[in-house]
Amino acid sequence: MDVPGAVTEDGIQKNLNIDLGYVEAWIQGKGVATTEDAAAAEASRSQSWLRVRHDVTTFEGENVDKAYHMPLVC
Repeated sequence: MDVPGAVTEDGIQKNLNIDLGYVEAWIQGKGVATTEDAAAAEASRSQSWLRVRHDVTTFEGENVDKAYHMPLVC
């Protein structure tokens, strides 16, 4: 399947920020989020998982794997 557009480090970072923001709010007791927030977090999580699962390479030439995500999260 050919998906239009490129996977970029900026896009991956935006997905991680959405996911981490959602988890942070939940941990802080602000877990009651809107349906849109939950849907955005799930879409971001799914994209991240699919990119790792299918060995995607970013526009910048980096292989998107678990090790790639660690410096972005920490």
